[in-house]
Amino acid sequence: MVAASGSGKRKRTVRTTKKRQAGALEGLPPDELQAGVSAFVSGLGDKWSAEKGGDSVLVLGEKEQLAVGIPFPSFILEYAFQLTCFPLGRIAQVVGVEGTMKSAFCFELARWFHEYGGFAVLGEHESKLHMPWARSIIGWDVKRPFIGKKLDSVNEWQKFTLGTLNQFKDAMLGDKERAGLGKVFPGIWLIDSVMGKGMEETQNKIVAAGFADRSFPAEALSITGFMRTLPSRLAGWPFSLVAVNHLKPSQTSQGITVRNKAGGRGLSFQETFEIELSRSNRGFKIDNVKVKGRRLLLTVYKNSMGPDRISIPVDVVWWHEEVFDVQEERRTVRQRTVWDWHSATIHWLMRQEGVFGKAVKEIVDLTACKNNTKVYSRALGISPKSPEDFATAGAMLTGNTEVLEALRDLFCIQRIKAFEPGVDFDQQMRLLKTELGRGPAEKKAKGRKKSPEATAPEELADGDEGQEEEQALVTEAESPGVVKSEAGDDDAEYES
Repeated sequence: MVAASGSGKRKRTVRTTKKRQAGALEGLPPDELQAGVSAFVSGLGDKWSAEKGGDSVLVLGEKEQLAVGIPFPSFILEYAFQLTCFPLGRIAQVVGVEGTMKSAFCFELARWFHEYGGFAVLGEHESKLHMPWARSIIGWDVKRPFIGKKLDSVNEWQKFTLGTLNQFKDAMLGDKERAGLGKVFPGIWLIDSVMGKGMEETQNKIVAAGFADRSFPAEALSITGFMRTLPSRLAGWPFSLVAVNHLKPSQTSQGITVRNKAGGRGLSFQETFEIELSRSNRGFKIDNVKVKGRRLLLTVYKNSMGPDRISIPVDVVWWHEEVFDVQEERRTVRQRTVWDWHSATIHWLMRQEGVFGKAVKEIVDLTACKNNTKVYSRALGISPKSPEDFATAGAMLTGNTEVLEALRDLFCIQRIKAFEPGVDFDQQMRLLKTELGRGPAEKKAKGRKKSPEATAPEELADGDEGQEEEQALVTEAESPGVVKSEAGDDDAEYES
């Protein structure tokens, strides 16, 4: 510092300089520099993880995503979603015109969760549920945990969703008086459908006026606001939510098809997947002596975790069979309904052509018999003398790890860690993060004389005195004792 001078004296400038020390990454070539920065970012991510939980931190990884999910039952679904599992903690929307089996697909999702010790909660918002139809898909076993409630308004399904989420969370965690169940089983919430009925205020206005006026803005605003709240309630829990919505396609004057959906676009902004069901161009109805059913096309129209607009064909078939009812102690006839993913997988693989067709043939040598109802394959252990039907062959493919992994590599399917029933969900996420570890770039950064890892993230972020050159311009002005300093702040950002 310089003492103040009397009035009328010359202005003096005094420069004070501290010795600058070289930075830890200074002078490194670009690849090593990037490795060092990567090490610092990883350390910062670890610090944030400790503060707020690992699943809230977004860092680009070299391997799998930090996600746990319910495995898809057949390869063709892995291809459609470009993932090995249906991830937990996410929101999905199922859309389609009327009669495309959207509700049936929700029951199929419930079945997947049941296979991994999970449960399903149905918010029935259309007043047309037929439980025998649902059980024909999910299964007739009374031990399968499936609970639902008929709801009469948009308000009610929103309250129901948040209320039941809290109930299951409390049951898992427990309290001082009772032990919790543990975060050891998955759950799925099914809302069918988001706009099956209007809001309470809209319904009251209709009753009072005696006719229906335009009500879209009220419902759309309500659903948008709710959907902005919901994702944070699912994060960190082994839960997923699937909402059914009606697709109302229209065409512009230029002939362009517009996909209109009920209830505004709030749900679309929060969804990870938008799954569209439509009638297959191969013919919609299946009607023969043994089974009846529908031929559908499933399109993952939106996929926030991979490529989208991928379509797959699938048949939904049902039949009736005589069974012995243990509860009623008598024989009875029940319907069974199957989404035939396994047959769809075999048909789809055999239809591949060109480079992919040749590669598929090298992995799994599927050959159809003359009647085209059975196949054989050396890779799957199916002899030409004892061919299997398409559904059986598809199930055998799903159980053949070597063939399945080869197909995943061929079609670039992302691996997602499968949920382990009975193991704490938080522990699964921690173990997954440990398994993923840090990228190769950080390993290259290790072993140097001085590494960012040796410095705490907060120390690097705040700066270290004595490691930068400091200059202060001290000017003696008319008003004595005024000191003017000029400095710049560096803002650090990262994007993942």
